[in-house]
Amino acid sequence: MQNLVKFLILCLIITILGFPLNQLWQLMLLLLTGIALWVGTLKLNWRSGVGILVLAGIALTIKSFLPLPVPIEAGHQIFLSSTYGQGLKEQLPAPVYQHLLQAFNHAYPKSKQCSEQDYGCWKMVPAPEQPFAWSADNFWQKPKYSRQVRSINFNSQSSLRLGIVNTPQFNLYQHISDIKRDPIPYYVMYQFPKAWSGTRMCWRGTTIWKTDAGYEVLENQCKEITTPDQHVWGISIAPNNPLSMFIEPPVHVRTWLIVEQLIIICSVLLILLLSVTGNHRKLIVPSLSVISTLITVYILKPAMLLGYPAQASGGDGLVHEGFGRLIAQWIHSGNYALALQGGEPVFYFMPGLRYFRAFEKIFFGDTNFAYLILVCLLPLVVLFLLKQILSKKWSYILFGMFTFVPVFAGFGFAQFVYVKELIKGHAEPLGYGAFILGLGLVLASLKNQRYKYLCYGFLANLAFAISILMRPNLIVGAGIFLLLTNLWLLAHKRYQEFIVTSIGISPVLLLALHNWWFGGQFVLLTSAAEASVNLSMPPWTYIEALQDFVNRTVDSQAIQAVKHQLYDWNKWRNFYRLIPLAVTLYVAVARNTNYWIRSLALTALSMQATLFFYVASGRYAFLPWMLTFLVFVVTLEEKIIPWIVRRFKSETSM
Repeated sequence: MQNLVKFLILCLIITILGFPLNQLWQLMLLLLTGIALWVGTLKLNWRSGVGILVLAGIALTIKSFLPLPVPIEAGHQIFLSSTYGQGLKEQLPAPVYQHLLQAFNHAYPKSKQCSEQDYGCWKMVPAPEQPFAWSADNFWQKPKYSRQVRSINFNSQSSLRLGIVNTPQFNLYQHISDIKRDPIPYYVMYQFPKAWSGTRMCWRGTTIWKTDAGYEVLENQCKEITTPDQHVWGISIAPNNPLSMFIEPPVHVRTWLIVEQLIIICSVLLILLLSVTGNHRKLIVPSLSVISTLITVYILKPAMLLGYPAQASGGDGLVHEGFGRLIAQWIHSGNYALALQGGEPVFYFMPGLRYFRAFEKIFFGDTNFAYLILVCLLPLVVLFLLKQILSKKWSYILFGMFTFVPVFAGFGFAQFVYVKELIKGHAEPLGYGAFILGLGLVLASLKNQRYKYLCYGFLANLAFAISILMRPNLIVGAGIFLLLTNLWLLAHKRYQEFIVTSIGISPVLLLALHNWWFGGQFVLLTSAAEASVNLSMPPWTYIEALQDFVNRTVDSQAIQAVKHQLYDWNKWRNFYRLIPLAVTLYVAVARNTNYWIRSLALTALSMQATLFFYVASGRYAFLPWMLTFLVFVVTLEEKIIPWIVRRFKSETSM
C-alpha cells in the first residue's frame, strides 16, 4: 500500500514539473523526489493527504494563471547540398536557401565529397519532406515548426539538442562520409512573438534576419529584437564555424519565468515534507549512487547531462535511439500500427530498448534523461542483490567498490562500465539491471523469507521478462534460474505461487507474436540469433575441430576458430578470472552448497556456456562474469576465509 501511495505522489510531482522533462533542473528535482520517496516513511494521515492535494492544486492553478509569454516558435533541419535540399528550395525563403547552398558548396567542395555508391555516405540520405524536422520536445506542444521554447542558449549541436541527427537515415560512417554526424550541417529558425520584443540576442557564427527591406546577413554580434513576429535564421554549415546563440529576455519575461520555476520547486519540496519522514542517514547510500553516476557521466560525456549528443555512426545505440524516435513520432501522428511494429517486421536488433527510448522521448523530449535515471539506480539494484547473498558488511564494501572503484571492471562489476554503455546507447545497463533485480527479488522472498513470493515472485518474473526483451540472449540464464526456482516451489507444494508468478514472464511471448504478425515468420526472439556476426562459433565447428584434433590436423581452420573464440572469451591478461570460474564450478556440484547459491552458480555457468558460441567479450560478457564473481565472493566469505582462519588458529595453538 505504501509503495502505491508513493508512486501516486511521484506522479503528482511529475505533473507539477510538467512535460517534457527536458531541463537539467527538472532532472535533479525528479531524482531528489525519487530518493526521498524511496527511503522515506509515509505520513499516512488524512491531514497530510489533504494538504498534499491542496498544495498540488494551488501550484497547478497558479502556474496556469501566470502571465507567461507566448513561447518562441523554433525550427531546425539538417542541410545536405543542393540535391538533398531541392525540396527545401521551394519551401525556404530564397535568400536563406541561397546562403545555405553557397556555404555548403564552400565548406564541402565536390572534389572532396564521398561517393553515393559507398554505404555510409551522406549522399544516400533521402531528401526531407518538410523545411523543419520533428522534435520529441513537441509531443505535448502544438508548434508551428519543430518545437516551442522559452530560452535559447546553445554553443554546439548537442546543446541545441538537434534530435533529427539520431535517426537511422543519418548513419554517416566516420571513415567514409566527408560530412560527419557531429557537427553536421544544419540551420535553425526562431520566430519571436510580440511579448519578446526587447529581447537581446547574441551569437557567434552566421544569422539571417528578416527585415522590412528583405533579409540581412549578420555575423558575430548582438542585436535587440524590436520587430513583432521577428524571424531569425541561424546557419551552421562549416565544421570550423559552429553556431552559438544566446538570448537575454526582457526583465518582465525573466521575472515570470523565474517565478514559475520557484513555484514548482517550492511546491515539490513542500509536498515531500508533508508526505515523507525518516532517518536522514538512509539518504546517504542512494545519494552516493546518484551523485557518483552523474559525476561519471559528466566526466565522460557532459552532453548527456547538458544536451542531446549524436550517437556514434554504425553503432547499435543509433539504431535503438533512431527506432525509439520514430516510434514516438508515429504515436504522435496517430500511426499506432507502425509504432507497434517498431521499425522492423521481424526483430533483428534488440527489441525492447527501442520502445523504452520511445517512452523516454514522449516524456523527456530530446534527452537521455530516462535512461540516465535508471542507470543511477543500478548500484542500488546491485546492493539489493548483494544483501541477499552476503553479510551486511561485505555487501556495503562491494557496493562501494562497484560504485566508486572500478577494480573489478574485468568482471563487469563496476558502475563505470555501465555508464560507458549508457553513453553508447546500448541495452546492457537496462537488461542486466532488470536481470539482477529479478535475482534479488527471488532470493529475498525464498532464500531469506523477507517478502511474500506471490507478489514479489511475479515482479521477479516480470523483471526477467524485461531483461530478455532488452537482451534476448539472457533467456538462457533467466530460464535456468526460473526453472530451478519453480522446481523448488513444486517440491515444497507451493502450486499457487508457481502458477501466478509464472505469468510474469509471459511478455517474452510478445516477441514471437510481433514477428509472426508483422513479418509472417515464426521467430521466437530475434533473427540475429542465427547471424554469423553474433553466432561466431556454431556447435558444428567444435565437432569439426575435435575431428581435426583426433586426426592431428592441429592447424585446421576449425581449430584456429576455436582458439580465437577461447581467446576472445578470456584473454591471457584476464587469467585471474579462471579462479572464480573454478570456484563456481565447485559450488555448482558440491553437496553442502546452499540450494540458492547453487542455483546462482548454475545460472552463471549456463551464461558462460553461451559465450563459447556467441560473441564472448566486452559488454556481451559482463553479466556472466559478474555472476561468476559474486558466487566466488560468497564462497570466499562463507567458506574460504573461515577455513583459513581455522587453519591459522590451529597452527598457532600448536
